[in-house]
Amino acid sequence: MTSANHHLVQIPIILSRTAAFPGVTYRWKIREKRTIQQCLESGSSQFGVCLVRPLVYNEPFADVGTVVTIQNQVMQESGDLLIDAIGDRRFSVVKREATSEFFTAKVLFLCDNNDICLLHAQDLQEIRHVVYDNTIQWFRSLHELLKENLTWSHGSLPRIDDEISVSRLLADGPVWVWWAFAVLQKPEISLAALSSTNLKERLELLQKQLKVQMSLDS
Repeated sequence: MTSANHHLVQIPIILSRTAAFPGVTYRWKIREKRTIQQCLESGSSQFGVCLVRPLVYNEPFADVGTVVTIQNQVMQESGDLLIDAIGDRRFSVVKREATSEFFTAKVLFLCDNNDICLLHAQDLQEIRHVVYDNTIQWFRSLHELLKENLTWSHGSLPRIDDEISVSRLLADGPVWVWWAFAVLQKPEISLAALSSTNLKERLELLQKQLKVQMSLDS
């Protein structure tokens, strides 16, 4: 993995059964509101999201995750907190810490190795269009209700060239690739994608998983 810098940063952590990804929008119902409240009270609108680990693992949450930024929050009658957020930077967990109320972690931020991207520039141009078309084909094959739920949670599939910023593209690669991993909702695949700092490797991983899903759905 390639680190954006070598400075450890301490962030609050929310445990989730679904991963968060850079540039992807999220709509979550959160029953455990203390971490969110702690962020807001400190003047921050950001927290880290990590996949919760089963009890067979020695650690309560995964080794990689994504910082998300809260864009909107609504307290529902049920007492759940509904938040709209967007994924920001990926990170690697260096040290886990816990209080009686919530988890925190010391992390290193991750970014893509752009030397590798330049080395495979021609291959990337070819493979990205193939994988994008396969993403469209797979998503269209889903049941309408499932498509509606996924779009409600993560928004629509970004256009292949619709990037938020050059800096995000250089750090994390195309948002549409992360969107595809988000809607696939495969925990171990998500962790492999978040850990990878090689765009070509992520595209190949996504292509492989799309083929698996299309074969299962056919």
